[in-house]
This record gives sequence, C-alpha cells and structure tokens, in this order.
Amino acid sequence: MAISPFDEAESCRLSSAPMQTLAIAQIFENSRWAKERKDWAGKIRKDTLQLAIDHVGECLRAAAALDSVANREQLRIDAETLFAKVQIDFKAQSTDGWIGVSKSELTSKYAHHGSIIG
Repeated sequence: MAISPFDEAESCRLSSAPMQTLAIAQIFENSRWAKERKDWAGKIRKDTLQLAIDHVGECLRAAAALDSVANREQLRIDAETLFAKVQIDFKAQSTDGWIGVSKSELTSKYAHHGSIIG
C-alpha cells in the first residue's frame, strides 16, 4: 500500500496495524475458547489470525474514508480563504469579474519556499 509521506495519520495507523492485529487476534481467539470450552492450546489459529487481519484492514479503510470526509470542510475553508486573498491582493488585475494572474505570481505571493529566492 503506497501512501503519501506527508500523511502522518495514515502512516501512524499503518505502523501500529501489526500490533493491533495481534491484539485483536488474541481477543478473537479468547472469545472462541470461551464459546467452545475446549482446552486451549495457547496458540492463535490461522483462521482466527485471518479474521483479525481482515478486521483491522476494514478498520484502516474506514479510518481513511473518515479522514477524507473530515478534510473536505477544512479544504473548502482554505480554498475560500485563498480566493478572498487573491481577490484583495490582485484587485488591480481584475476585469469583468475575472482576475488574470499567472502561476508564477500566485507562487511568489502565497507559496514561499526557503530555498527559492524571489
């Protein structure tokens, strides 16, 4: 699974997934033991481990879906804020409701980068 190196939440979820899977497998195996009331061999069965893997995988997919929904509102607010700034900062370049501005002008004004001069 490839993720953006800037997606810290997803990176954290994926790095903790193996331990969560093991914990879930132990819970599932204990639940099976309690229901079956057989002598427990002290091992997690292969099918129990697969159920835990599937469960954690679905939890990861759900978390990613929730992140995408949660970020929409913040992205909308950020876009409206940037648009308002462009309308103010480039008002002189506005004609008939349109603002003519180049990518270079926008980058220079709003996307400062320490290693790029000007």
